[in-house]
Amino acid sequence: MLKNRIIMTAVIVAAFVFASFYGGSASYAILYMTITLPIVSFFYLIYVLNRFKIYQFSQTQLAYKGERIPYQFTLANEDFISYSGVRVTFFRGITAVENVDPDREYSLLPGEQVNHKTFIHCLYRGSYQVGIDQVLISDFLGLFRMKRKPPAVLNIQVLPRVLRIERLAALPTDEDVKRSAFSLLPAHDQPDSDLRRYSEGDSLKLVHWKATARQQELLVRRYTETPKNEVLLLIDLSEVQGDALTRIIVEDKIVECALAIADYLLRNRIPSEVFYTSKTGHCAPLRHRGDFDALYSKFSTISFDSPASVSELLNHEIKLLTTKDHCIIVTHTLSDELFQKCYQALELDVGICVIYIGNDANEERLHRFDNRITVLRILKEQEITDVLEAGRGERL
Repeated sequence: MLKNRIIMTAVIVAAFVFASFYGGSASYAILYMTITLPIVSFFYLIYVLNRFKIYQFSQTQLAYKGERIPYQFTLANEDFISYSGVRVTFFRGITAVENVDPDREYSLLPGEQVNHKTFIHCLYRGSYQVGIDQVLISDFLGLFRMKRKPPAVLNIQVLPRVLRIERLAALPTDEDVKRSAFSLLPAHDQPDSDLRRYSEGDSLKLVHWKATARQQELLVRRYTETPKNEVLLLIDLSEVQGDALTRIIVEDKIVECALAIADYLLRNRIPSEVFYTSKTGHCAPLRHRGDFDALYSKFSTISFDSPASVSELLNHEIKLLTTKDHCIIVTHTLSDELFQKCYQALELDVGICVIYIGNDANEERLHRFDNRITVLRILKEQEITDVLEAGRGERL
């Protein structure tokens, strides 16, 4: 566009010089034409900008993260003159539109339409706009460019995924279930070393066949009830700092991380509670699938607008930690107050794990935790399952 402006300016100057030296009606006609053309081109641009039609549709307004949504947009010239230099840009970063060239310029004859059917990938949980962000229109001389928003925007609510993890690095589990701090077997499935005689009604699965062969009578294992340790899952819902894209990514990872941990605890029958706050604090028990469904429904649309910091949440729960064995904190902020409250919790003989979601700006703060506290860091570009299962990622 700059090149076209330079050329047009040079043409006007040349026409002015030609008319000054040679005069005559022909030279002045050329001068007036070169001056008039940019003005006409500018008013043409204004006209097209106001008359150009855009239509866009999506098959649904509710989707799951990662889902491909059928999407269609139409560019229409419902006028009696041709349109040229039309280009559309799409919302990117949080969504991706398939098979669309963002640099393509459209030219439409009178009455012509361009229909494009494709798919939109929803990359993050949240509520946001999708589809066409704006339309860029250039005049026929390529001197000016203006943009406009589509008359109707597409809003979509994207629900989070529930990622299934098989191991949780945030808990001090051990491969030997008899020595495990958090056993992954049901309580009645943990055998004691004692044996007893078979009684009518006992399951054959309980029979100790080697001892039976030695003693020549049916002997079964004696099972003891092993109490489950209780976990407090603390979720930071304070406002995320940064640009809009950063906020959406961090919020998405916090929600996915919380749901993945909650699902793991529920599947492995580890008694737990989830404490979070938006505008008012809320502590939700996690004992049954219905509890998880309620938590998922809440976190699908929850806003990160908590007036309380994560350290204030931990301070609120510090007295209740005497009934807990472990506390998992999912946060996007690190502060001196959080360090103090974590070490205060350690004095209550409570295991602490801090899962920090963010960039490298807090590298020094992360290393302030000593080895009594498990610290996991999830970067914005990482898959949370890699870190939560401690297969890859950052474990400090």
